[in-house]
Amino acid sequence: MTPFAVCLEGWYVVPDARRRGIGAALVGRRARAAASLRLTRTWTTRTSHRAHLALGFTETGRNVHFGKDL
Repeated sequence: MTPFAVCLEGWYVVPDARRRGIGAALVGRRARAAASLRLTRTWTTRTSHRAHLALGFTETGRNVHFGKDL
């Protein structure tokens, strides 16, 4: 695995257009673009956590983050 990663912060589909595959298409396009650049994986929560602590941030809550091999 290379040390390169991509971070998808989020995606949004307007309510009237949901459940039509648009969100999946957006995420798929981003994954293909990242893979074409030889980016192989999303950031892990642990990596992000360590980076934020090193920059002086303090934890104020917890969220669930997902990673996907590309």
